[in-house]
Amino acid sequence: MADAGRNETAEFASLSGQLLIAMPAMADPRFAQTVIYMCAHTPGGAMGLVLNRPLARPSTAHSISQRRNPHSLAGATGAARGG
Repeated sequence: MADAGRNETAEFASLSGQLLIAMPAMADPRFAQTVIYMCAHTPGGAMGLVLNRPLARPSTAHSISQRRNPHSLAGATGAARGG
């Protein structure tokens, strides 16, 4: 008798530690022409770092804000997932 949890794991192939390279036809501007290092990838979600795009230089106001509250996280995340 097969273990149900083991079958689910076998069906999920984690991309953690892998590089994702966008295909030329990628239309989503957030991912077009990007190389992404997958830091974590589980059935519950994923996190990656875009390696080939420069960071925008933060404004002085942003820098001051970060000094006042160094634990705040800037940026927005969307609920939609690509597919």
